[in-house]
Amino acid sequence: MSRFRISRRRLLGVAAATGVTGLVLAHEARVLDGAAVAAGSPGPAARLDPTAAWLDGMLSGEDLLSARAALAPLQPKVLELDLLWQWRRELAQEMANGVRAVAITRWDKAILLSGLAREASLPVRQTRIGHSLFQTQIG
Repeated sequence: MSRFRISRRRLLGVAAATGVTGLVLAHEARVLDGAAVAAGSPGPAARLDPTAAWLDGMLSGEDLLSARAALAPLQPKVLELDLLWQWRRELAQEMANGVRAVAITRWDKAILLSGLAREASLPVRQTRIGHSLFQTQIG
């Protein structure tokens, strides 16, 4: 049976590369945020505030309570069972008009939402917030 082995040299190299990458990304974020403030545009927290909220209609029990708590200040729209048709009918038009959205769904609808948003060339971020519960930010 072989054991996982890593040399000190490799470990230090990985740690240094991770540290440098983190510093570069933090500096870029600070520079971009400073340029946005100087230009008079809202900061990153204001840009991430969604204007639309969607909630999976299949949630129940504890998942539903935690989803409603996460979307508390917003009035979420309930997603239908056939998410693809709902996206084609109305949700895609909302997103094309520049609306940002946050959706709390089960894993299956999260994958579908992510694919539909990517198909429409919209930025997507997903976060797992429960056992099978995901928060998807689009736009």
